Amino acid sequence: MKAAIFVKPGQMEARELPQPVVEFPTDAVIKIVRACVCGSDLWWYRGLSKRPANEPVGHEAIGVVESVGAAVTAVKPGDFVIVPFTHGCGHCAACLAGFEGNCLTFHHQGSPVGYQAEYLRYENADWSLVKVPGQPEDYTDAQLNDLLALSDVMATATTPPFRLRCTLVTPWSLWVMVRSACPGFFPLSCWGQSALLR
Repeated sequence: MKAAIFVKPGQMEARELPQPVVEFPTDAVIKIVRACVCGSDLWWYRGLSKRPANEPVGHEAIGVVESVGAAVTAVKPGDFVIVPFTHGCGHCAACLAGFEGNCLTFHHQGSPVGYQAEYLRYENADWSLVKVPGQPEDYTDAQLNDLLALSDVMATATTPPFRLRCTLVTPWSLWVMVRSACPGFFPLSCWGQSALLR
């Protein structure tokens, strides 16, 4: 399969890598439909932060489940899913409180993972993947792009300190949040979460 690889600041390559397989019972292999570049990817691309050379890249995607490990019951092959950058276990205090981006037990294991590829091995699939009704062909390009944005921006907006701010939001003060790390989606996320908290 083809995958995007970071070579050095300012240089990326598309390389052939082995297609991922289920390595652990909590894994799922996803056929990527769309992936994108996050602003945080530009830090190491520009040389502003360190990243090991020759590593697969990307942390946001949507796709279709190809295969699952024995412990995965929430999704099955053929399901269309949002693939967030978070990999919460679903059992620790942080995950149960809704902060899976701060999972107390998750530690990457197995082969390197990069979402900007034709396939991805996703860890803790039972908890973190978000099933989308239907199949990718049921959606317009614009709708697929909106779903893709949810894989990163909504997960960012629901991790501390952003979630803490959400509890203080009122509908008439949402404009203040536009200056957050996730302009556009963060205010919407906060509105939805603050409505749930009332």
